[in-house]
Amino acid sequence: MVLFLRTPMSQDFHGPRQQVNVTPGARYAFKAYIQLIDGLHNQHYEKAVVKIRFTWKDDGSRTNFLVAKQPNLSSASGWVLLGSDFAIPNREFTKAILYIMGPSPQVDFYFDDASLKEIPENLDWKSEANARIEQLRKSNLHLEFNIGPNFDRRDLMVQVCIPQKYIPKLQVR
Repeated sequence: MVLFLRTPMSQDFHGPRQQVNVTPGARYAFKAYIQLIDGLHNQHYEKAVVKIRFTWKDDGSRTNFLVAKQPNLSSASGWVLLGSDFAIPNREFTKAILYIMGPSPQVDFYFDDASLKEIPENLDWKSEANARIEQLRKSNLHLEFNIGPNFDRRDLMVQVCIPQKYIPKLQVR
């Protein structure tokens, strides 16, 4: 999406919208930036909500799916990131429309640099996580102490306290 300027409208859902091609059950990352140009005098903060409206293939009903929200916007906030990672419901649909709701209808705002990208599934996440655990959490701990010439190293005592939950249980055979 490119820069969008919304001038006052009659409803808070009269913002930018676009039909999107997404896959049921897939994961996506959404991000966009919003900037309020002015605010209402009787209200300190505005909200912006991004949703996808699905029209379901099996019964024709519609569902509005929350993608991201920012509840505390003001014109003093400048450009604010709206974004999240989420999974598309695993249900067939005929149409998916991404749209922004809010701020209040009388508030002008800019909406820019929107993107919706699929997050590839990592089937090896568990083995990669276990490899990181082996490398980082189970490596040897090396301590080095620099003491002045006036100290005898035999007088030095070091005490390391490790909470029990971080000590692996020994398996007795």
